[in-house]
Amino acid sequence: MKLKGNMELKKRITFPSNLYIIGTINLDETTKELSPRLKSRAFYIELLADFENYIKNCSDEEKKEIAKILKDIDSHLREIDLGLG
Repeated sequence: MKLKGNMELKKRITFPSNLYIIGTINLDETTKELSPRLKSRAFYIELLADFENYIKNCSDEEKKEIAKILKDIDSHLREIDLGLG
């Protein structure tokens, strides 16, 4: 494939055997849960919001109150396998 200035784009890229491709996925109300089959075959890390630590270390009282409300909402959502992040 020719680009501007007679540059050429290679159609195939080779990677060394010690290179790993890592991706991310966001789970929210618009996506489906990862299947148990996929979870059993792939390494994944679930990142959760740490409201307790934020509340403990926050110096802004208004932000602290908002975090407490979000923590309460998150705890209720966790009861139905959902949550905030």
